[in-house]
Amino acid sequence: MNRLNQSCAETEPNDPNYTEQWSLTVLNMLQAWDIEQGKPQVTVAVIDSGITTRHPEFRSQLWENVGEIPRNGIDDDGNGYVDDRNGWDFSDAPTLPGSGDWTVRDNDPEDETGHGTHVSGIIAAKSEQRTWHRGDRAELPFDAC
Repeated sequence: MNRLNQSCAETEPNDPNYTEQWSLTVLNMLQAWDIEQGKPQVTVAVIDSGITTRHPEFRSQLWENVGEIPRNGIDDDGNGYVDDRNGWDFSDAPTLPGSGDWTVRDNDPEDETGHGTHVSGIIAAKSEQRTWHRGDRAELPFDAC
């Protein structure tokens, strides 16, 4: 039983790397997942180095701005950002290693360093995928910034 007096089944995900993810045990994630795994109406924005939008763990969970027509050069939804269909690149970090466009704020939130993708995976990797790892909010849609 947990503090909400709900039964905790504590079923481990079938991820082959689950036992290597010691932080999930420390955070009592098995118990947490039995209480809540996220709701589709809640969107999490990850403000980091971007996201690998084609990553198999969570590409189906990426937030989509349906008020924006992609690649037409117009701010269709009037929010001040042109063609922001899958988020916005707000990063401004000229000292980051590697190559990329992180000094230019634009409508391409693609991750040049991998850190934002890693953080997004911690938050929202799909469960039971048998790849990568399980996130702590496995059913949430999210936006890359």
